[in-house]
Amino acid sequence: MAQKAKRRSEIVGAELLTTLEQKVFPPHTALLVVDMVNDLVDPAGKAAQRAGRPLAHARAVIPVLQRLVAAARTAGALVVYVGHRTLPDGAGSSGAWLDARSRATFSVTDLCLTDTWGAETIAELAPEPGDVHVAKLRYSGFVGTRLDLVLRAAGIRTVVCAGVSTNVCVEATARVQ
Repeated sequence: MAQKAKRRSEIVGAELLTTLEQKVFPPHTALLVVDMVNDLVDPAGKAAQRAGRPLAHARAVIPVLQRLVAAARTAGALVVYVGHRTLPDGAGSSGAWLDARSRATFSVTDLCLTDTWGAETIAELAPEPGDVHVAKLRYSGFVGTRLDLVLRAAGIRTVVCAGVSTNVCVEATARVQ
């Protein structure tokens, strides 16, 4: 019987997190806030202005995310802002990626352009000292970024993903880790 109990908490030497309390224990949990940037969420951003993307749903999630970020900070979890970026002149974009983006709902070559207002986190979710920023060039926050290294260095074992476009970038980040 003792062997069975041990197997539930450990497999091949790896400790298993089996309860919710273990899984979201703040010292080893990170909240990933995905794509809450001006060009995607602010009414003056390019997604709304150029493509006419409706933002009501994206704007409605802001108060919920404010509470979630505040609770994560208070509990001692790491808060990581993962934001989409586009490099000038298509640098870092393959032909296949540009082709896929050209068919996207709000595709523009300068959406979330690096070092612009559009790529900054929205004011309502302003990062604080101690928060981490990771720029991504693809849908997933893990593909081609330093996110995995940041999380491992901080001893993170659990991530909680939140943001907009949950069927695209949030899901891709949750899936690819």
